[in-house]
Amino acid sequence: AFDRLVKTLGQAFVKSPDFKSLQLYLVASSTLTVSELLDYVNTWITDSFLKEKIMTTAQALIQEGEARGREAGIREGAARGREQGLLEGKRQMAKKLLALGLSVEQIAQTTGLSSAEIERFKV
Repeated sequence: AFDRLVKTLGQAFVKSPDFKSLQLYLVASSTLTVSELLDYVNTWITDSFLKEKIMTTAQALIQEGEARGREAGIREGAARGREQGLLEGKRQMAKKLLALGLSVEQIAQTTGLSSAEIERFKV
């Protein structure tokens, strides 16, 4: 049972105080039969693996959340890009309308840009 424990958990665990305590407990407990001792160690190892699997599942969920967050960020960035494109289109339209001689107020009403921004396009 100890061999399996060492192989499963590695040499680092063997040197830990937890392993020493477990070893002392198992050796000192005269009420356990060999079969009970093996069952106890196997249960303990299995429980350790279950904790590891739970952590793996938690890590997978975290990764999925991060991926969804990245996707949402990409969508948000694309939406901002569209907004910037629309704004630039309005500015270009305002410059052309100014060149045609329309008033700042007419252009503001048509494009939705502020009068102050349109004034900046006057050359």
